[in-house]
Amino acid sequence: GTSGAQQYAGQVKYNHSKNSLNFYTNGSGTIRLALDSSGNATFSGSVTATNTILNTGYTTVSTILRGGDGNSKNLVFQKTTGSAQQAKISAVGDDLRFTTGATTERMRIDSSGNVGIGTTSPTARLDVRSPNGGVHSRGQLYLTNTDSHAINQGSQISLGGTYSGTGDTYLGSIAARKENATSGDY
Repeated sequence: GTSGAQQYAGQVKYNHSKNSLNFYTNGSGTIRLALDSSGNATFSGSVTATNTILNTGYTTVSTILRGGDGNSKNLVFQKTTGSAQQAKISAVGDDLRFTTGATTERMRIDSSGNVGIGTTSPTARLDVRSPNGGVHSRGQLYLTNTDSHAINQGSQISLGGTYSGTGDTYLGSIAARKENATSGDY
């Protein structure tokens, strides 16, 4: 319409005091998109574009998700059909959480830099927890080597530390290697 509230259903206004260009929709008086003098874009409300592309002429680009201090900031992945959440990356407090499906947290990086897989309270730099899957299970950590079936090929975990200066000191390793070059014979 061209009269009453309908005449203001969509607006573009320039705010001189904030030096920003503001876009409004649906006569709500709520800014839906604001472009500031530096070219930064701020969206409010629900952004449902099929593709959102941010192009800048800068080599460093930041996308910032802001919310209240007690709220989580979420990057949610969904299919274009339906609204079921497939995965989510959340910043909650000082933790970064990775979720699959609707609610299952799979990994967390806490405020001290500890990484937890299968735990929400990691107690070491890498804390992996899960039940043992049985006799023929690959356990909680599985390493594999994709090199050819040659003698001395396999996987290894090396252990070390910093004991003098800033260099790493190799202490030892746990290794599993083939004893021969026959395929399927270990």
